[in-house]
Amino acid sequence: MAKIEKQEEELNDDCEDCCMNELDQIKEKYLELQKKYSLPNFEQLNEEFDIGKSEFNHDTILRDVRKSMVNKFFAILSFTELLLNPSTGSMFYMFLVKGINSKEKEILNGLFDRLGDIEIDSFELDVTYNEKAEAKFISEKYKVWQEIKKELTQVLDSLKKNWGSRGIKKEKTYFG
Repeated sequence: MAKIEKQEEELNDDCEDCCMNELDQIKEKYLELQKKYSLPNFEQLNEEFDIGKSEFNHDTILRDVRKSMVNKFFAILSFTELLLNPSTGSMFYMFLVKGINSKEKEILNGLFDRLGDIEIDSFELDVTYNEKAEAKFISEKYKVWQEIKKELTQVLDSLKKNWGSRGIKKEKTYFG
């Protein structure tokens, strides 16, 4: 039994070494591309978009980075869309929307437009791989994300405040 456990432990160690080694190779290749195209550094992208969790193809690293970025953009686009059009959402979104003022709605509309543009730009890149175009997308959208983040944080702070002060009936009701 101890022999089997030792073999499993060695196998896990080998797997961790392999995975770490592969991530290091990806970072090394990305560093070359970063220098070539003036891209944000890997750590910045990882902090913002969790790109370290992605599976990478060594030949199309920038495409894989873009797709990780787009996953986050799409999630926020979907959230924004539900806040702007809660009729398709749950009761949770209905309560959130109650507290949105006109300034926040204007911010949400702007976010929706910008995030929609990002999605369309990404679809275009899905059609044909072009390393230079992928690099341009990553650089430009990383900068846009820094702006979006500020606006989104403003709206989220308001939503959090409104959520905490919502007036939900706390008494039990019989629906029979």
